[in-house]
Amino acid sequence: MNELLAEFLRSFTATNDWAAIAPEIMLAVLALGLLGAEMVLPRSQQGLIPRLAIWGQVLVLVVTLCCSAYYTVEGQTFFSGMIAQTDVTQIMRAFFLVSSILVCYLGKIYLSKQKLPRTEFFHLVIIIAAAMMLLVQSANFVMLFVALEAVTIAFYVLVAYCRTSSLSLEAGLKYLILGALSSSILLFGIVLLYGVAGNPELSFSSC
Repeated sequence: MNELLAEFLRSFTATNDWAAIAPEIMLAVLALGLLGAEMVLPRSQQGLIPRLAIWGQVLVLVVTLCCSAYYTVEGQTFFSGMIAQTDVTQIMRAFFLVSSILVCYLGKIYLSKQKLPRTEFFHLVIIIAAAMMLLVQSANFVMLFVALEAVTIAFYVLVAYCRTSSLSLEAGLKYLILGALSSSILLFGIVLLYGVAGNPELSFSSC
């Protein structure tokens, strides 16, 4: 039993390449850094946080475009088949980053006219961008489900972000109920496919 576990750990760690998901790691660090900046910066300098969120993502976008030159081999997988990167996934990663930058810019304009928390909005948008980038690279049902749930949970909060609006709160509650139901159905379907295929890989190569 110990030998099997050791063999599994060796095979799993042999394909670990953290540089392959460097943009997602940088986004996670940036999101945590925004929360830390809110605690450290005085109230008069809180306006720097939206700029930090936007320009930080621009830097991550540059890193993503640079990394795409090294991780575009067709069929290349990492983390024991959990992550697969191709030309399409690299394009989608850049697309989600550009979309997140635009959303943060629009959010900066909108939140300046509202009495709502600002840092949490940019934090959630960045987390969603990182989760979506992992979602398009998923080559395993487990990775797909975890990334999808990270996206939807953050969406629950954003939909009901205008806490002073009854319509926003109603939309958040309805989305929460719909998301919980759809997630359970999706998980049940994954279990059925796992029972048929014998593994959680999306390719079903071992069927």
